[in-house]
Amino acid sequence: MFTDFKKAIQNHFAQMSEIADHVYEVEVDKDELWNLYLDSFPAGTNEIYRERREYDCSCCRQFIRAIGNVVFIKDAVVHTIWELTDLGTTFQPVADALDVYIKAHAVTDVYISKFAKIGTDKNHSQYGNRVYDMGFRKDNVTGEWIRIITFPTKHHWRDKSDLELIKTSAEQLIDICEGRGIATCYLTQPGCANGGLDWDSQVKPLIERILDDRFVIADYQL
Repeated sequence: MFTDFKKAIQNHFAQMSEIADHVYEVEVDKDELWNLYLDSFPAGTNEIYRERREYDCSCCRQFIRAIGNVVFIKDAVVHTIWELTDLGTTFQPVADALDVYIKAHAVTDVYISKFAKIGTDKNHSQYGNRVYDMGFRKDNVTGEWIRIITFPTKHHWRDKSDLELIKTSAEQLIDICEGRGIATCYLTQPGCANGGLDWDSQVKPLIERILDDRFVIADYQL
């Protein structure tokens, strides 16, 4: 049952939030995440009932879309909320598929506002909505150690990205890179995609005035 699956996720979230160094979210397409959830059930376990599949309800959808992209950083290793075991033949393939999917995406913002919905009192507001150096993690493909630095673009996960916050984050990123002697820094296009901003007309003109040629953004180098 989905209620048991949800309970397992909630328990895992509470446990990890107590021991993890930091809690963040990755930038994903929430519709794509939801569709992957639906499509990962083994054949015959999520059949259409009336007009929807069995596990395609508004409660399921809200839960998956709200916290499905949460990750924990523990000892420079990224963990997802989907790292679950002993879920049975119906839900274990779903958790495994979502775990792989989330780990393939870049960490973006600090996860703050959604804690109340998961039922834990712990939050990371002490870090503030600012750029933060999370340290190093090992790339699963190349084996290289990569420094991860957050770049907040939103004040709340539901909001559109804020240009003023992007400006502040860019300035803070400069300070971190200079303080740590970082010669090259790679970013996605901040505030675009799920952030709702346009790269060419809004974000690019802003950060071009702040970031220099040490910073490589997607296919565009400043």
